Amino acid sequence: MNKPTRRSSVIPFLAFIVLLASGGVVKADFMLNVSGMNTVGELGDARNSVRLLNLSPNAVVNQISWTAVSFRSSDPSWLSEVSFALSNSDQSQSWTFRMTDLQESGTYTGSGTQLDFVDSTGGPFTLLSDGILRLETYETFADAGLTPNATITAGTLTITAVPEPSSMILIVSIIGCFGVRSRFKANRLPTAVSA
Repeated sequence: MNKPTRRSSVIPFLAFIVLLASGGVVKADFMLNVSGMNTVGELGDARNSVRLLNLSPNAVVNQISWTAVSFRSSDPSWLSEVSFALSNSDQSQSWTFRMTDLQESGTYTGSGTQLDFVDSTGGPFTLLSDGILRLETYETFADAGLTPNATITAGTLTITAVPEPSSMILIVSIIGCFGVRSRFKANRLPTAVSA
């Protein structure tokens, strides 16, 4: 009779150790196409463009970067007035930022991370239980008579979010269940078949 091995319970144990060693942080990057968004008025103006992105419930948004974002502002609106606001669905927590400080009309094209923000308020924030991330493009100064003040013609925002702690507990619990299941399977003795 073969002796059951412990190898089947080693894999979940190692996965658990790797999770603990990484600080329990599992993050996900979400891409948001910003092409076609417009700025019309100041933050909260109903005419501004708004996009919603479904992330994880209660996730913490902790990093932002942008790739090949290009926008055009109409005279007399300045490129430095074009702003972005990321928030949870009820806007109780947010992160607002600008990508350039050029005080002229024209076109901006660039890539960067939150380390490159010209002006930023707020910072990492937590989504609500609905998991919805809200992006609004707006003007820090709304020039009268311009609709829109600026148009985003290309680009992508990458938002990094970390799941809430209870999600991490769920992941570890699932890994543990596989370990227990594997252990019971390995310890099961074959039964004799009578003829």
